Amino acid sequence: WSGGNGYVLGQNAYGDNGWADKITFSATGKELTDVFYFFGAATGTGNVNLKVWGETAAKPGTALATQSVAISSLAIGGTPTLWTLATPPALSGNFYIGYNHTTLTAGDSAACMSASTGTNSVWAYESTPTWTDLSAYGLDHGMAIIPVICDISTGEKEIVGDLKEVLVFPNPSQGTINIALTSKVESTIEVYNVVGKLVYHAKPFNTQLITIDVNNQPNGVYFVNIKTGNDIVTKKIVLSK
Repeated sequence: WSGGNGYVLGQNAYGDNGWADKITFSATGKELTDVFYFFGAATGTGNVNLKVWGETAAKPGTALATQSVAISSLAIGGTPTLWTLATPPALSGNFYIGYNHTTLTAGDSAACMSASTGTNSVWAYESTPTWTDLSAYGLDHGMAIIPVICDISTGEKEIVGDLKEVLVFPNPSQGTINIALTSKVESTIEVYNVVGKLVYHAKPFNTQLITIDVNNQPNGVYFVNIKTGNDIVTKKIVLSK
């Protein structure tokens, strides 16, 4: 936690097994469709459970969604791991997003990035067992976890939180490209190959998270143009199927 930044760990010397970040939420007519996790480290041969909890007695309560994934599949560093929920839960108030382990294997580690935010939102499932707000230990951190909500009536997606730049990932891609915008605005997506030929074009979206399929293109270098109003952002991506 030194310097105001650090990791929120999985299983560790304190016996904690479960970490959750509180999302303060009050809108209606929305459901949770996707979650970005930014892991700083992920090593080992076991699995980790990506989870969403509802709120009970002002702490994580009933699990609303769970997905078990191999620790080795988690992206680390500045590339997010995107979890698309198979059955998006409807949201009716505060909720919590994090992860835990079903079984613990020596050497397994999944560490989510975090930063000092002024008001702590991180909870640990301690070995007692009970959920504990880490403000009890004088911490004021937030985990690098970003939820994506969808308007049930329109299907438009919106990120809860702030992105500092447009994200295009994974890179390299195996055929699917995710595009996360800094705000919910009308946008047009174009993909060009290395010789400048347009190979993909999508009509305007009014959503903040877009997923496109370029499986029909050969492996190689491509350039993704994201047009919003008079602005164009270009990102290079490698297709490696």
